[in-house]
Amino acid sequence: MNLSLAVAILLVSLCLAQTKKYEGFGSLTTGGQGQTVYHVTSLNDDGSFGTLRDAVSQGNRYIVFDLGGQIVVDKDLEIMGSNVTIDGSTAPYPGITLKKSKFDIVILTIKGIHDIIVTHIRVQGLLARGVDTDHEHMGTIAILGHEERPVRNVIIDHVTTRNAIDSGLDIWGEVSSVTVQYSLIAINDSPQTISHYGRGEFKKRRNISIHHNIYARNNERNPQLRADTRTVDYVNNIVYDWGYWNGKGYGIRVKNKWRPGEPKVTMNIINNAFIATRRPGWALVYGKSAGGEENDEGPDHVLPQGTLYRESDMDSLYVMGNLLPEENMDQYSTISDPLPVPDYARVTTYPVSALADSVVPFVGTHYPLADEEEIFRAITDSLKRMK
Repeated sequence: MNLSLAVAILLVSLCLAQTKKYEGFGSLTTGGQGQTVYHVTSLNDDGSFGTLRDAVSQGNRYIVFDLGGQIVVDKDLEIMGSNVTIDGSTAPYPGITLKKSKFDIVILTIKGIHDIIVTHIRVQGLLARGVDTDHEHMGTIAILGHEERPVRNVIIDHVTTRNAIDSGLDIWGEVSSVTVQYSLIAINDSPQTISHYGRGEFKKRRNISIHHNIYARNNERNPQLRADTRTVDYVNNIVYDWGYWNGKGYGIRVKNKWRPGEPKVTMNIINNAFIATRRPGWALVYGKSAGGEENDEGPDHVLPQGTLYRESDMDSLYVMGNLLPEENMDQYSTISDPLPVPDYARVTTYPVSALADSVVPFVGTHYPLADEEEIFRAITDSLKRMK
């Protein structure tokens, strides 16, 4: 195949990927399609008519914005019913930013409901250099399910979630059929946990697609996964500059054997780019620490990416086609083929060499801030140097 033909095929595939609006396990989510259109006409947070708080006070709504700007959130903002779309792409410049007024709240919560789409919204916490990180409920977005009120069918699309201490985009409890796509998860401490733990109770997360996102300048948890989390399809993401706040941290960690009887994680990790500025051996971590140790029972030496190693105590992990630092220590597969993904949930997949052009320009809300644009430039430069 000549170079011009290869470029043409890539451009066609990019156009097709952008035409197919939502992909992955959440792609059958209907959101507020066909529901009452609610116009947000105020940036206040008092719950009066025309505010976002009033818009999400019940289900069965397609929420649009007649103005752009910042909504300062004074208490948890919870979507109170199913079949809702929050469509920030309808807002004029500078788009919609939800920013918390104090630490101990979660800006946006999806709890015990179904068929929710959130697109083109920025959610911004208060984390900054020198800020005390010892706070409870210090997040920006949380998807929370319970056995009696599970969450299912959720799409997080072109969302920017930043400056959270924790819960930058947590998926917690009884949750299934979720897509997180083309989103920027940046400048957080510990942004994404996909997990649940309780007193011997292990709620389930099933069928989660995380694709074509950028995780940048977080300390860790890009994401961290544990405790009966099954069939996570992690494809074409970029993880950049972990350990940003304290020089420690990691890219992704798949926890294992943390509590007696704790179920394990099954996951595809395919064609992602891990770009380190520090701790290059900690891009992808199995168990507690990089390298073989008692929590993963891995080999006592580094195996090449994709090597099939069945003696590990990890569950089904398929790791292939990723750009990883040469110092990375955990990168073997425990299964010979990817976890099966049904046709409707398969995502467009590019070679990692194409991510600078196929992912970076399309990530985050449609009006990036200056420091977000700087992240995109830094990642693009890094990827092109690595070719």
